[in-house]
Amino acid sequence: MNLKPYRHIPAVLIVSVVLALGGAFVMAKVCLFSEVDGIVFLHGKPVEGADVERQYEWAWGGKTFTDKVVTDANGAFHFSPAFKSMILGSVLPHQPVITQTINITHDQKSVRVWAYAKMLYDENSELGGKPIKISCYLDREPTHFAEKITSVSPYGPCELRE
Repeated sequence: MNLKPYRHIPAVLIVSVVLALGGAFVMAKVCLFSEVDGIVFLHGKPVEGADVERQYEWAWGGKTFTDKVVTDANGAFHFSPAFKSMILGSVLPHQPVITQTINITHDQKSVRVWAYAKMLYDENSELGGKPIKISCYLDREPTHFAEKITSVSPYGPCELRE
């Protein structure tokens, strides 16, 4: 009996089952940038109307994402957490790498207030489980302003808030 015509059936069957059940067993929801609450200051005063741009590059997906907000009258800004879904990455071992930045532009001057390489897909993993609540000072020199969680810590002219 010649079984050659049927040799692809196991692979087709496996792929079909994975696709059919993918949402329940194979699809993973990953956090690429946790929620951010920030306040922007210049010379000790809140900055209203500053443009705040969050950008993150996902090495696995080879994609860059950008979103923007404007500070309110109190200098406050907010970004919701950024989640994406992945299929193969949920079953194939790999090291997550998400390059994160936040830039603030005010009076035609841009300041990078957050630079970080996220190495875990968990929400709030940037600060070891704590939410990202920062006060950013456009007139300060950048520094590493938090404890190292992986091999790096966030960098910018900011302080953590409670």
